[in-house]
Amino acid sequence: MQRNNVRPNEVTIVCVLSACSQLGALELGRWVHSYMDKYGIEFNYIVGGALINMYSRCGDIDEAVDVFGKMKERDVSSYNSMIEGLAMHGKSNEAVEMFWTMIKQGLRPNSITFVKVLNACSHGGLLELGFEIFIP
Repeated sequence: MQRNNVRPNEVTIVCVLSACSQLGALELGRWVHSYMDKYGIEFNYIVGGALINMYSRCGDIDEAVDVFGKMKERDVSSYNSMIEGLAMHGKSNEAVEMFWTMIKQGLRPNSITFVKVLNACSHGGLLELGFEIFIP
């Protein structure tokens, strides 16, 4: 694309970030992130979610949290990505807090949200908290 002077759009960026995520290619993912900044590629909630997934799955949860914090708009999938990433990195309490924050923001959890929160509770030994969430 670059050889032909064709700039990638948001869809291309999301696809490349997904590939980086699946390959564990953190440095390439960072390069894509800096490329976005350099060329002003729109940073919407879809691209933000792809960045969160890439950083989380490639081992840099701090950068995932930073990306989430910089997002101007967030949807349920953005929160799902953060909940999953935090749980994956042993931050189960923070994952559950993210769930409560999402609800306070007026977003309605979906089935994916509940699976990710259940995963966080089970891996973090948060049995009582799990009951609080799933058996009100």
